[in-house]
Amino acid sequence: RRVLLSLAGLAVFPFLLQAEPGPSLRELIKGLENSYSDVRTLKAQFIQKLNAGGGRVRVEKGKLYLARGGRMRWEYREPEEKYFIVDNKRTYLYVPSERLVTKSAAKRSGDVRIPFQLLLRRPKLNRIFAKVELLEDEELLDPENFLLRCIPKGKRPGYRQVLLEVTPAFDIRRIVLHFPGGHVMEFQFSHLRRNIPIADSRFRFVPPKGARVIEEAP
Repeated sequence: RRVLLSLAGLAVFPFLLQAEPGPSLRELIKGLENSYSDVRTLKAQFIQKLNAGGGRVRVEKGKLYLARGGRMRWEYREPEEKYFIVDNKRTYLYVPSERLVTKSAAKRSGDVRIPFQLLLRRPKLNRIFAKVELLEDEELLDPENFLLRCIPKGKRPGYRQVLLEVTPAFDIRRIVLHFPGGHVMEFQFSHLRRNIPIADSRFRFVPPKGARVIEEAP
């Protein structure tokens, strides 16, 4: 009889574990906002995927540096070397193989990488998005993570929705932007390091000698 009781207990135990409730949507949002409230710098490795439809997916890899004051540096290493740098006032896209620099005003830029500045500006999701909801039964990079779907306010951002995959420690591991027409841009992050020294020189850019500079209209 004792054996039967023990087996019955083992059979019920997994269901007890599954029944334990996870954090609520409100707790997730608050935890995510608090997690980035004191971040001054951020360094990570990234994988960027663009699905333009028709089975075509472009994959790029590199390192990302962020610093307060709206500064960013994306260093692409695969499949082609290029740099996207924001010094708070201007953006620079430099492609060494083409000796080409594209320059524009940061505030006017529609580049999808610009909103990443919000991570270091004490973000409040309800100020940025009209609706935030928790998605369940979705494919995740890690089954322990959580997935938030964010609907932007108005049509200004250009994308229809943003998916944020968040770890239990409130690190953002993945950001997926869905655009009209079915285009999808995905960013995956790993080896995240917060509040490390990053030289100001990483966020300054001087066009190399001989490079052609195209300045986009304001």
